[in-house]
Amino acid sequence: MSKHYSVAVFALLLSLQACGGDDRGQIDDDVTDDDHVTDQDTDEDIVSDTDVLGDTDNLPAVTITQQPANKTVVEGAPASFSVVATNATGYQWQRSSDGVAPFVDVSSATLAEYTTPATSLADNGARYRVVVTGAANSVASQA
Repeated sequence: MSKHYSVAVFALLLSLQACGGDDRGQIDDDVTDDDHVTDQDTDEDIVSDTDVLGDTDNLPAVTITQQPANKTVVEGAPASFSVVATNATGYQWQRSSDGVAPFVDVSSATLAEYTTPATSLADNGARYRVVVTGAANSVASQA
């Protein structure tokens, strides 16, 4: 009598998705000279963005020119993502377990490319995004 075995291969969908909202992935608006902190008793300026950052009106804004793409991988395989941006000075990849949970920074994932560790069934439905930072603003990817 022979034994029959059934083997299932699970495909995991790891997709990138930025938080929603009207600004579609914008984390920080361009800093303007109108941004300031005031003393609530005297209504006097304590510090303004110009005091901290200098004049940012002429700094080039970060623009994502190629969004990271969704990936489907088999269990045990890593997933690789990349982003292309102009005027970028830094990157921080973030993960949400399901797109509803808050995005959390992925430690040491600070380049334009990110490769996950080997995936497991627990990674199914996870969402990744990258926050790209520049001198004038920060923008989150959307996919």
